[in-house]
Amino acid sequence: LQGFSNINTLNFATQGGNDLFDLIAGSNAGSQTVGGLNLNVNTGATGQNTTLEADGAAGVNDVFSLTPGATNDSGSLSDFSHALGVTAATVVNFGHTQNVNFKGGAAADDLTLYGTAGNDTFVLTATGPGAGNAEVSAGPMVGFTNFGTLSRIDLNDPLAAIGMGGSDTFVVNQTTAFNFPDVVIEGNGDDTFELNGGPGAAAYTYTPTGANSGTLLDASGSTTYHLIGIGSVSLDGNNLLANSLTFGVPVGDAYAITPGSDSESGTITISSGGHNLLPISYKHILNVTPVTNALAVVGAPAGGSIVVDGTGHVTVRDASNNIVNTYDFSGDTSATFTLDLNLL
Repeated sequence: LQGFSNINTLNFATQGGNDLFDLIAGSNAGSQTVGGLNLNVNTGATGQNTTLEADGAAGVNDVFSLTPGATNDSGSLSDFSHALGVTAATVVNFGHTQNVNFKGGAAADDLTLYGTAGNDTFVLTATGPGAGNAEVSAGPMVGFTNFGTLSRIDLNDPLAAIGMGGSDTFVVNQTTAFNFPDVVIEGNGDDTFELNGGPGAAAYTYTPTGANSGTLLDASGSTTYHLIGIGSVSLDGNNLLANSLTFGVPVGDAYAITPGSDSESGTITISSGGHNLLPISYKHILNVTPVTNALAVVGAPAGGSIVVDGTGHVTVRDASNNIVNTYDFSGDTSATFTLDLNLL
């Protein structure tokens, strides 16, 4: 459909078959723009494999969002491309849709996926640089491609700001080539965040900033996860390679490392000013390195052992003499550093 003007709302109704509705925000030359429209798309009966696609303008910043509707296959899509002549977002209200695709402009593109007022499960899976797929509970499968290296993704509980969101679970399956600088996870305070690493060795850095907030950097994937309103964090290195985890602690504060039931697993709890910050549980992490001038408490499983060498490296073994974890304290040379070894 081309060549219309002074129209605020367009209604589209398709019939049977597997349909595709494609919203093009701008041509490659930037001469054809869409903005400020309300579109209603009803793609017919349920059970079809229907796709709604939003293509951003090439070379400009595209801002996309997806909000669920009253049913699993309905909702609304917003597309605001900062192209010449675009002054407002185009909103697409849809029904009976199983797939929603977003194509960025290879610039600083943003994608926000909202949850519902209930308990949601957000699953985000990277498939390559600037590309991946996602799903919010039983909603449409979301695909995104061609997002630039300055792009951002936001997984958002829409009622979190007023304390009315559900207990949500955020799961991210991260490849080492994701290349999204920022992924924002916004929960309601008691929500769960899980990061599953990719097939290669990765270097992670975790910094808690409050009882329900923190940042988790995957340096290999060039992505920082900003955690807001989260109650628990877990990290799975997901392979047997030399994954590493570095974590930051405020100067003079304390932390405890508790080994888990499996090799290369455990939980780090950090205390600041007498209050516990957001802890992180991990597995398949070979090397754990604190960056701190703090009191460190390292525990070992029942019947296990702890060995400290002359360079500040700590090895924890279980009752069968298997290595549970290794910790590198060699970088902490301050006078205030204390290491408390706790044999459980």
